[in-house]
Amino acid sequence: MSADAIRGRIKNLPPLPLVAHKLLTLMKQDDCSANDVTKILCSDQTLAGKVLKLANSSFYGMSGQVGSVSRAVVILGFSAIRSMALGLGMAQAIQTASHGLDLAYFWRHALFTAGAARTVAVETGGVDPEEVFVAGLVHDLGRLVLEMVTPGLRTHMASVSSDKLLQTETELAGMSHTKAGQQVMRHWKLPEGLVQMARFHHHETSFRSDHTGLIAYVQLGELMARSLGHSEEPPALDPAPEALAAHVGLSLVTTADLLARTCQEVSRTRAFLEISGVDVEYEDPLAHLEPEAADPSATGTAVYLGTDPERAGWVHGLLELQAWAVVPMRAFLAGDGGAVDLAILDPRSISTGQAAKLRTILAERGTRICTLGPAAELAEVVGKAAELPVAFCRDELLALRDSVPA
Repeated sequence: MSADAIRGRIKNLPPLPLVAHKLLTLMKQDDCSANDVTKILCSDQTLAGKVLKLANSSFYGMSGQVGSVSRAVVILGFSAIRSMALGLGMAQAIQTASHGLDLAYFWRHALFTAGAARTVAVETGGVDPEEVFVAGLVHDLGRLVLEMVTPGLRTHMASVSSDKLLQTETELAGMSHTKAGQQVMRHWKLPEGLVQMARFHHHETSFRSDHTGLIAYVQLGELMARSLGHSEEPPALDPAPEALAAHVGLSLVTTADLLARTCQEVSRTRAFLEISGVDVEYEDPLAHLEPEAADPSATGTAVYLGTDPERAGWVHGLLELQAWAVVPMRAFLAGDGGAVDLAILDPRSISTGQAAKLRTILAERGTRICTLGPAAELAEVVGKAAELPVAFCRDELLALRDSVPA
């Protein structure tokens, strides 16, 4: 396939509702009023009906309280109405254009990324949660475009590493999904923040120069979605969760709580997609925490060996969410932590000398060891230790526990 075929497919995508573009233009004006927004929204009765239905859904938690479009505009605010119109329009366009494709995986990942990104945005208060939600929902739209012109691409990409992802897409399809996504956003004449987010959400450092903040929130949302088991993308080393968290003003000590709240947000977000005509089925990432679903054979005890408190907070949060017990590093080194199934060595926060000392202790105790991400710089000390992705999910943790020799 070629880049020209992809551009041609993008040009043939269904347009977004005219009302969405009118709202974008109107809300740039300083004298924009609630009455102006209501008039434009009511000019498209189908979209207005969906907005009213969404305003009364679990997504906003105001069931039965919003009786008119004008009241929805006043109560929810201009930003929420604009994001609702954009999100509903894009979801409908995606469904129409992707006839024949398996969209289940796309919507599950979009759902969890958007839910996680919005949860973080609400926590930090640094950006508009509604804008972040829409960005998370459509960040991987370029993937669908590539599959439209390159059948079987998803299967070919299943074993590709993160550092080869965009290059391999270009070789097989003629363009990376990030470039395709950027062109879709421009084709729909969407705000520049969404255009740049689509283009650079796989770039390691672009979040630092993004004045909208969308890139960082989407990247952190993707890491959280992956740790909840809803991502087909290969694990990436950078950007690291602690770098993204610091950029948006978030402490990773609250990781477990954030992930739990993300799952609640996803449940509400599902209502948004249902009103858009999208039915998303997914497994609850927290189902194993219910008393009746408890499985002692699927848990364990772990210790994080590293000196970075933010990375420790991230790992401890993931372990807690997956029903694993955590032994603090100091207690473990003092011999007070009891039996440990897995020691997670963090090459980004310990020196070679520290790793050598830890390796001796671990060998004496017969503790299984893995590294958090690649550890080439510690290879002489730890050998070919198994790698646990930085954003690991429950299945990866269990598989590693059962495969690493003591």
